[in-house]
Amino acid sequence: MATQPAAPVRRSTFVTYEWLFVRVSGVLVLFLALGHLYIMHVANSIDVIDDAFVRSRLASPWWKTYDILLLALAFSHGSIGVKNVLEDVIGHPLLLKIIKIFFGLFCLAVALLGLAVFVKDF
Repeated sequence: MATQPAAPVRRSTFVTYEWLFVRVSGVLVLFLALGHLYIMHVANSIDVIDDAFVRSRLASPWWKTYDILLLALAFSHGSIGVKNVLEDVIGHPLLLKIIKIFFGLFCLAVALLGLAVFVKDF
């Protein structure tokens, strides 16, 4: 009687978690962005949204967390998408590595600048 070999065990890799993160972050960004659009463009008129309105939002820990979460998820979601496009388009491994290093440094700089807006004391 012949026996079948055991099915290989699939191990989770970073790419698997990255794939899952992109799906989850996409759904979260959708709802966070819709909430942002509602608050900024439906619930409040254009006459209400000024410097004082933004300062009061940034003074609240709830809204600061909301805005940081929206910014971080949207930025990381988009950055992973651009990285995937680069991997699909660029065929030369060395060129891909160099471009990914510069893109990673660029993303880090932009993320730090974006975070600086929320850390700065208004």
